[in-house]
Amino acid sequence: MMAEVLGLLRQRGSPGAHLGVSLPNIPAQGFYRKLGFQPLIQVGEGVDGCLYLGHRLNDLTAASSEK
Repeated sequence: MMAEVLGLLRQRGSPGAHLGVSLPNIPAQGFYRKLGFQPLIQVGEGVDGCLYLGHRLNDLTAASSEK
């Protein structure tokens, strides 16, 4: 399902996607990292903390070389 959503975002020209995951939710963090999401910033600590992850959908270097 996530691959389909990311594919639709890519088709519609979105440069990327981001999401937040609770710090204690280690399995979800691993799941999103396997999909290509990379850590952006951590806010807070412990059970109240959140890790924001981002995924670049369009290769900016390829896009700039095509101009």
